[in-house]
Parts: sequence; C-alpha cells; structure tokens
Amino acid sequence: MIYTTGYYFLSVGSMLSVLLLFQAKPPVKPDPPRVTMVWPWVVNPVGKHKLILRGQNLDAVQSAQLETTGMPMALSLEGKVASAPLPDGMDGKLFGSQILTLETGILAGTPVGDKQIVLTGKNQEKAKAVVEVTTSPLTPEKEPNNDLDQAQVISKLPCRLLGTIEKKQDVDCFRIDLKQGQTVEVRLTSRGRGSVLDPLITIQAPDGSIRQKAVPKPGAMDLVVIHTAKNAGPVCIVVQDSFDSGSQSHAYDALISIIK
Repeated sequence: MIYTTGYYFLSVGSMLSVLLLFQAKPPVKPDPPRVTMVWPWVVNPVGKHKLILRGQNLDAVQSAQLETTGMPMALSLEGKVASAPLPDGMDGKLFGSQILTLETGILAGTPVGDKQIVLTGKNQEKAKAVVEVTTSPLTPEKEPNNDLDQAQVISKLPCRLLGTIEKKQDVDCFRIDLKQGQTVEVRLTSRGRGSVLDPLITIQAPDGSIRQKAVPKPGAMDLVVIHTAKNAGPVCIVVQDSFDSGSQSHAYDALISIIK
C-alpha cells in the first residue's frame, strides 16, 4: 500500500510537470511605435513633403496616413528605419533612437491647423504624431549662416524660419533691418514640438555687441524674445543651443514679426 500510494503521487506529479511544461505561454505584446518629433512639423499645403519622424519602435510601422477633412491621405514609407543622431548623454529611449521618413503630398485647400499622422504597427497597434498645415510662407535657413558676416538676410516680415542647429557650437544668424523705435518679436518653438534644442537667442549689432540675450523661462517649453531698436539699422538674431550641443534633432521654427 505504501508503494502504491507513492507511485500514485509520483504519477500525478509527473503529469502536472508535463502539463506545466507544455502549457501555452501568453504572447508577449510588442511595444507600440512611439513618435517624439516630426520634422518639419509645419508645412504648406502644396507639393510633396518629406517628413522625418523620430521615435521608438518605428521599425514596426507598416503603414501611415494623414488625417485630413474627408478621406485620410496615405503616406509613403521611404526606405528603412535609421538610427537617430543624438548627442552624448541623451537618452534614446526618452527622446527616440530611430528615424522613419515619410513622403506626402498635401492638397491645396487643406484646412490650416494641426493634423494627425496615424502610424499602424504589425499587430494593428497605433501611434499618433502631429504636423501643422499653414498657408503662411515658410523660409528654410540657408547655410552657411554661422557667422555675423554670413547672416541670412530676412527682407520681409513677418517671416517664419525653419532651422536646425546641426552640430556642436553651431549658430544660426539672421539679419533684419529695424527703424528707430520699432519692436520686433521672435517666437521660437523647439521643445514644445519634441526638439532636443535648449534655445538661446541673442540680439546683436553687426559689430558683435550684444543688445539682448534670452533663454526660456523656468518651466517654459519655448522662447519669446521682444526687442525694441534704439537706433535705426540692422540687427542680427542669433539662435544656438544653450549647451553648445547640436544634431539633426536640434530643430526649431522661429516666427519673426514687427509688433510695434
């Protein structure tokens, strides 16, 4: 009787072991795609545009579409996912370590404002990003513009600039002409759209003398600078990273306008 009982418990134990061994494990859900920045994050509703998305798990993206009034617009996936350039010390998991390029044509007449980009992964998981559509003219920065003598001349205001601090110790210089007593406003967007740029704006005379310097207020995502000209003449607006950092992810747009 003792041996029989022992055999019985041994048999039951063996069966339980086999059942546990072959028990199906629940499938591990893949992490969904995540977008931390779209560049450019503002476009005009004309022609074709290449949009560079930075984020995580972008290699899982199977399709993308732009949500517009009426039928959503499909976006073309351009090539393979690449590594995102990030400066030393920046967390790729936080800021995004991958780049995915999309191509889209935005039709004339598309209503202005923020539009959603919807990405779909291998298992139908979704990720969303935002791109702004505007009819206001957009001016890309033109290199070389990293010195006051090479400052990009902005002859018509208001002007919305799109630029990137591409490398360490890079600066972007823009020159405007002001009348005595005129007030210019520079409204720079960076962190608010996912850029890693910590902006620093300096207003300088052509001889390099500093007239004003500004960084975002504590807790602010972006930067607004207001400058009144004491004398008529040119001034240079210099954009750089506060820590002299730079990469393709140090993007910004700056709206320059006369407010008085």
